[in-house]
Amino acid sequence: MQGGFEELCCQLAHYELPRQGSRFIRKKAPDAGVECYWALPNGDEWAWQAKYFTTRPTDEQWRDLDESVSRALDKHKRLTRYIVCIPVDRQDPRIEDQSWFMDKWDERVQKWTSWANDRSMSVEYEYWGDHEIFVRLSREEHAGRRYFWFNREQLSQEWFENRLEKL
Repeated sequence: MQGGFEELCCQLAHYELPRQGSRFIRKKAPDAGVECYWALPNGDEWAWQAKYFTTRPTDEQWRDLDESVSRALDKHKRLTRYIVCIPVDRQDPRIEDQSWFMDKWDERVQKWTSWANDRSMSVEYEYWGDHEIFVRLSREEHAGRRYFWFNREQLSQEWFENRLEKL
């Protein structure tokens, strides 16, 4: 499942064209902490890391993610945006004296930002969970991809228009 999830995230990332003249690169393990990235015309990079965790990350999984971020910062010196894909939405009940997924994410972003600053880098960290992935898959441009991966056709505006034309 990990390999399939990585590929799905990379295919979605491929459609996140940052600007004209950018180049998309898909990597295979060992991957220096990123599954794929966009090389922008100015040399900056936007990278994606996918982890197929089916629940909020355990301490061991957070350490695994930390290792990926650290490798990416070491190997991709022009990294300015790092997107982490985990097919789980972040819980955020904001209960005093409790730490939930969103709290852990915020702590990690602070930690990774500090690591980037120590390397004289400025990196924006973004999260793609179940919602963000689903929103992208819901776009008409991903209809074939959605069908390929999930064997489902979305009842889109175009689908309804085509059916009405046949009446």
